[in-house]
Amino acid sequence: MIDAMKSATWTAGSQERVFVSFFRAFTILIALTSFILSGLIVRPLRAEAPSSVSQGWDEGFLNSFREKLLDEFNEFERANGFGRSFKVKTSERFVFVYDTSDAYLEWLRALTEEVAKAFDRFCERLDLEVVPPSEPLVVVVFATREEFDQYAFSLIGPQFFEGENKPTGFYNHGNNRSVIFDLTDTEASRVASNDGKARDDRAFSRRRINSEARAIKTRGNAGSNTSTIVHEISHQLAFNYGVFSLYRRQPDWVVEGMATTFEPTNDDAPLGWRFRGVFPVNEPRLTAFVHAANTDANLEILNDIVTSDRFEKELSIDGYAASWALFYYCYRKKPKELKKYIERLKEREPRKVYTERERMEEFEECFGDAGVLGKQFVQFIKKLNSR
Repeated sequence: MIDAMKSATWTAGSQERVFVSFFRAFTILIALTSFILSGLIVRPLRAEAPSSVSQGWDEGFLNSFREKLLDEFNEFERANGFGRSFKVKTSERFVFVYDTSDAYLEWLRALTEEVAKAFDRFCERLDLEVVPPSEPLVVVVFATREEFDQYAFSLIGPQFFEGENKPTGFYNHGNNRSVIFDLTDTEASRVASNDGKARDDRAFSRRRINSEARAIKTRGNAGSNTSTIVHEISHQLAFNYGVFSLYRRQPDWVVEGMATTFEPTNDDAPLGWRFRGVFPVNEPRLTAFVHAANTDANLEILNDIVTSDRFEKELSIDGYAASWALFYYCYRKKPKELKKYIERLKEREPRKVYTERERMEEFEECFGDAGVLGKQFVQFIKKLNSR
């Protein structure tokens, strides 16, 4: 009887302890879930991101950096009679000087940091050595084409207006800045109508940024706007993190090929662009290349792309499309050889003009026989086009 009572008592006590333990675990799980969800929903992306300091730039330096930019661009506006005023904001790697609405800038800021993360993964895939820059990267963002053209003219001169199509954005080696404007033409009217009164220093939650991104994706030229931004930012990252050298002449096909590889937009992505480990096919560049190139002339195509020093003037086909095609093939099928080639280019003599023969020898030193690779390259492109 005593043994039976002990057994009953133990069973009841055991059940109570199990219930208490379960209840505590359930309570902790609910609290943890609430904490995570609250972070995802309302965690703010501050207008002046403190993460800038994490790159090693102290607040005193950043404040001075900002003030100089503000003085420069407000003077530019006054001198040219545009009548706008600029603001400056930072992110982890960039400083933005802009006269668009704050909402547009916050979308742009989030987008550029996404591109920077993709750049990190690109470098990891190719095992490229990178060296972080000594100061934040400047991105100049104009609301209007008129301002953009005037600023470009002040940097580049009359040659900026040469050719059939004026640039819609550029990375300038001389002052190490990316320069862009809103291709959708919405920001000009938005700021002029004082919808730009959203220009304030409030925190922008991810929900608010995603809302702005959805609105941007509905605008005309939204895809071109996003791909232009991504293209120029990838240039800026590559030259500032040591993938390419600012002091040596790199072949156009590899420099522009990398930037065009980053370009493809994604309407399903919150920001209109997303990287998921491997870059997707750049469909417009693929179409342009296949339509313009004689894909039965394997070696001739490869030779033309590799040996041209100024592809816009020397190539008979779309230079950007040709650069994308060869770079994307190397990135997907020859990553070790591509790494070797990029590292080899850093050994070039500054300011030396390389002959066509020297360029091909350099290429074959890293990739092997051009005739064999030419056939593989063309077959790869044909297979992509027949999907």
